[in-house]
Amino acid sequence: MSDLYLYEYASVLERVLSYGVANKYSTHTVERLVSYSPFFQELEISATPFRPYITSEDLLKTLYGEHALEKSETPTFKQCLWASEAYLRIQMETRLTFEAIFLYLPLANMYELFTIYHEMDFSQIVDEFKSRQSKKSVLSILLESRRVSLTLLAEKTGISYDVLASVRSRRRSIQKLSVAQALSIASFFRVRVETVVEAQK
Repeated sequence: MSDLYLYEYASVLERVLSYGVANKYSTHTVERLVSYSPFFQELEISATPFRPYITSEDLLKTLYGEHALEKSETPTFKQCLWASEAYLRIQMETRLTFEAIFLYLPLANMYELFTIYHEMDFSQIVDEFKSRQSKKSVLSILLESRRVSLTLLAEKTGISYDVLASVRSRRRSIQKLSVAQALSIASFFRVRVETVVEAQK
């Protein structure tokens, strides 16, 4: 993706993030809105740049409702401007879903990192993300963040404890599970199956 397109998409994402901050939406809510937006899902799977087919104003209304303020009425927050480009560069580099990216590097955490990384090259925050990703699987993060035991997950999904343990530690690739098993895990955690299997688009 060229920088020209990246900046266009970053501008759209910045409007979404800034609106969330300005109107005191929880970062978790904003993450979910982005992760399940058809616009950002299309961006995830696009092998070549595509021009935004929706204006920032229309996207805000789609995500936040018809009451969403017009673009000109939403202030720009520096941390949102920086985070939007950082997330897009991470997505370009890893090809993961935005939902998976938020699991490794939540929006609240990204805003905190602004003070440390915003004057550095974006490659630094990309490297920070890759370091986090290398240490834990998505399954491990989901288990920890939702406070779910492997025993409970095995019971609810019908997947053996040993298989889940090997997937959690990455001794076994989650992509080697059956589609039904991957869907079962995704359904249990209420996340996209592409996120669970850490599929690279």
